[in-house]
Amino acid sequence: MRNRRGFSLAELVIAVALLAIMILGVMALSISVLKTERKANDLTAGKLVAQSVMSQLLDKLRSDTPAGVRATFMAYNTANVAFDSGTVVVQRTSYQYNVFVSTVTDSAGNPVGGALSSNRLKNVEIQVSWWNGAGQNRAGYGSLKTSLSQLVAEGQL
Repeated sequence: MRNRRGFSLAELVIAVALLAIMILGVMALSISVLKTERKANDLTAGKLVAQSVMSQLLDKLRSDTPAGVRATFMAYNTANVAFDSGTVVVQRTSYQYNVFVSTVTDSAGNPVGGALSSNRLKNVEIQVSWWNGAGQNRAGYGSLKTSLSQLVAEGQL
């Protein structure tokens, strides 16, 4: 007859502790993956808002609606003060945007395309930031920001 031995209480406690540590590690990894996925989805939404604002701005400039907006845009040259700003709400999230416009210059500081020519070049940067509906930073990674830049030639308008 063989001598059978079971697990001791100490071995059982160690095995349960190791199993608990592994489960907690997998749970922490899962939470991290979910936060990363949410942030990626949020950034994609922010980029879409920036692209939408850019498209709307270019449409306004092409149609010169309201009258004179194209001339105001081409005369604008302040990268520190927003040319336009506003809020877009998409699925209960408020996206705040600022449109910055600056004249592209050469190394001597002269406007590319000439100061009065019909081919002046502008750099348009749209900055978008957003938070959750309660106005607080999103848990885990704070406020989100994204930007979109595009060169616009006067001849395109």
